[in-house]
Formats: sequence, structure tokens, C-alpha cells
Amino acid sequence: MILQRFFHRAEPVSEYDVLNCPYIKNPMWTIIGKKVAGKARGSTPISPDEAKALISLLIDRNPNYRFIPFISSNLISVKKPLKIDYATCGDNPQVEKLSDFHPNDVPFFWTDHSIKYEKVLETIFNQELSAKNRAFFNQIDVDIDKVIWFSNYLPYSIEQSEMDYLIMESEDNNAISRVLLLEFMRGKIDESHIYRSMMYAKWINETLCYGTQISQPVVICSDCYDFINGETNKSKIDKANSIDKYIKNCEEKLSTKPLIVYTYDFSSGSPVFTKKR
Repeated sequence: MILQRFFHRAEPVSEYDVLNCPYIKNPMWTIIGKKVAGKARGSTPISPDEAKALISLLIDRNPNYRFIPFISSNLISVKKPLKIDYATCGDNPQVEKLSDFHPNDVPFFWTDHSIKYEKVLETIFNQELSAKNRAFFNQIDVDIDKVIWFSNYLPYSIEQSEMDYLIMESEDNNAISRVLLLEFMRGKIDESHIYRSMMYAKWINETLCYGTQISQPVVICSDCYDFINGETNKSKIDKANSIDKYIKNCEEKLSTKPLIVYTYDFSSGSPVFTKKR
């Protein structure tokens, strides 16, 4: 358990003790969700509330604990850190030996600059949030100075399904003021991803946000009808009206905030997001 690094002599807390502690009132949703889905424990992201509970339990088990503050000199410099290069496109490089291979040489985009896999978007968002790329996130109305937690591939309820991405913001660096639920798509927006994004947002509101409506559903896709400026082609107008009606029905049925939609474009060599709804 990564939280043990805070302690001088680490006595662990068992999974049983955590999941059966009668004093933990907030749901241990990432731990339970990953366990139900049979996922590896070591890959479980820990939410802020879960981290607080685990730290308290570990302190109780380790009365002589010593907190070690962050020390920048302890950071290890990596000559070629892992990074997605937006300008690298095409087929994967061919190498004869594994020692000649480096992940940074792998293109994550096809020659037309479309992404190869939906997971690439999750990786990109992790990369840019870790780098605190203000220009990247200003495009989708995310203030990186307010972000207190983010993670990808998160369990939804106990259904063994996963949410693509979650970003938590706080005005005072303590209480959560906004939660962005991001649903990623490789292709054009469709009803399946629309419904899923708002279903997840509803669950977040009811489970993590005390029944409030502070969760914002967002779909980020490669193509979408222009719900803001409108379409000019009749067939597109009819389809856009149909999709917009479906979205509004979902918003009413699931009691969520109005859905926001952005398209992405990597053809310029850097990410460009355009708001469509």
C-alpha cells in the first residue's frame, strides 16, 4: 500500500479491516469497485476520502509514525521520461531487439492524426494534468489551480463497468466544488456515450456529492453536430435536433446538469478542443 511510505515502521491495515470498519461512513467506492470487478489491487486509484480513512487507520496501527514531507531533492531525474508525442503518427516502428524499443517512439496517432485507441485520450489527460498544462485545460474550462484529484478508468457502482475520467475541483482546496465526468470517444457522438456520461454523473451526485448536482457530464469526441451555432445541411439539422432532444430527455430523466460536448483535433501537432454544446 503506497500510503505506508508516510510511516517510520509500517504495520499494514488489512483489506478486511478497511472494508468492514463500522466508522467509515463514506463509500470506499474505488476499492470496492475494483475488488468486485476482480481487478489488480495495486492499480486501484484512491479517492481523497478513502486516502484520509486509510491514513487514520494506518496511524492507529503505527503510533510511532513519522510524517515525511515532500522533498524535491529526492526526485529521480529520468533522461527520457514517457511522453506522448503529438507529432508522431503512422505505423509502429519495427525493431529486432527489445533493447532497441522505447515507448516514446510508438505513434499513438494514425497518419490522419486520429487517435488509434480511446485509451490514448485517458493517457493524454493524465500526462497534461500531471504537467499542469494550463493552456490545454483552459480549452475545456478546467482550472488546474483548483484541481485536487483526478483519475482515469474508475469503477462505476458494483456493475464491473468503468468511468473514463474524473476531475475534482475545489475552491478552498478542501471541499469539492465541482466534479467533471469525462466520457471519451474515438468516433462521432452517439446516444450510447451520451446516456453513459449522464448515468455516471447521476451516480456521482448521489454517491459522492451528498445528493447535490455538482457533477458535470462532459463528452469529448472526434466529431459532433454543432449544437451551438447550428448546422446548415438539412440532414444534419434533423439528426442534430434528434440527438439534442435525446440529450434533453436524459438530462430531465437523470436530473443532471446540461451535457457539455467538445471535439478534439490533433492535426496541428498540439491538442485543440472545440465546444459543440
